[in-house]
Amino acid sequence: MEVCIGKVLKTKGLEGEVLAYFFSPKLVCNEGTQLFFENRFSGKIIGPYTVEKIVYYKTYKDKVVYILKFVGENNINKVENLKSCYIIQEVESLPDNFFLNKDLMYSEIVVKEQNVNLGKVVDIIKVKEDYRILLVRTTYKEEIMIPFIRPVIYKVDVANKRIFVNNIDGITK
Repeated sequence: MEVCIGKVLKTKGLEGEVLAYFFSPKLVCNEGTQLFFENRFSGKIIGPYTVEKIVYYKTYKDKVVYILKFVGENNINKVENLKSCYIIQEVESLPDNFFLNKDLMYSEIVVKEQNVNLGKVVDIIKVKEDYRILLVRTTYKEEIMIPFIRPVIYKVDVANKRIFVNNIDGITK
């Protein structure tokens, strides 16, 4: 499956390097990884490019920025077209306890002990890196916010679009 794992910010230097960040620390690629790039304006897929070198650059606004160097790309003109592109990687499976927003959207929220359906996820709010809040529209047409963190979320069943939550006062009542 193809997964969007990050975004290229801009080029760096004249040696064909780019600055990029990844959407999660679990998605940071390694040297030798093949990556594709999707132009966010045209939808065109560019690549594949093989990562020759990946180096930490800096942290900026809660985003860890890396310098990526690709095999055979030794000129800024060869990577200029990657600016503002999304980084796409072909993966067999996602890391444990890692879920894509599209897998969580419109999932039913179920209280574990009571097996009661609270409602459906209608939006996902990204507060900071690896911290999301699920906006749930209840069966009573009210909207509640549920933090997507381990103490609250018991289990995620992606196949059946169900998220089981622990019975916590203030969230489930």
